[in-house]
Amino acid sequence: MVGESTYETAYHGSTRDYYRAMSEAREEMMDSGYHVQLWANVEVFEPSGDKPCAPTGTRGKTDKERLDQAVTMAGRYVQKIVSYMWSDFMTCGSPSVEEEIVKDWQRPIAVDAIRRPRDAQDGVEVRGYHLDLGTVTVQWSGGTEEMDIASVGWLDTDPIEEELPEGMQAAWVPFDWTRVPAGEWVRIGVKLPSGQSTTEPLHVRIVT
Repeated sequence: MVGESTYETAYHGSTRDYYRAMSEAREEMMDSGYHVQLWANVEVFEPSGDKPCAPTGTRGKTDKERLDQAVTMAGRYVQKIVSYMWSDFMTCGSPSVEEEIVKDWQRPIAVDAIRRPRDAQDGVEVRGYHLDLGTVTVQWSGGTEEMDIASVGWLDTDPIEEELPEGMQAAWVPFDWTRVPAGEWVRIGVKLPSGQSTTEPLHVRIVT
């Protein structure tokens, strides 16, 4: 319990920073002969002052958007993402989280993006969920570019380079990073023909 404070003074980093540090500790354990996995538990509730999901307590329903954001922040560094079945939190409210997930489960979620050349061509690799038929969108100060994965890139539905959560995919599209000023943050997202797009874009900075 951090009490009344600002994020800057109460925490040493973001959720993503903490998972990054834990993944580095896991790698050290693996190098020492301990085979362990790092799991992320995504909570399906949030604080609620006036609409709790149970007669006792102050926790209420969350929404699919918040769950997507949590997966985005932790998904790059873990081997499995879980969420415990707290029935009250899954089914309370209208619409309930259960109903939102059933309706929106195919929405793409991007968890990582890196600069990666392929066959001597500069590009970007995006990892995440439900990237099939997707278009990668890159936004920077010089403009916006949309690249259809099926037309100009490739999609790996079962990457085997390292331990990744079940269902994660990797997509690559060509992109000329020399157009982006060195050190500038770019926003990378994925959208589908259905109109569904990543709830939380990735913020990536490439030092050239």
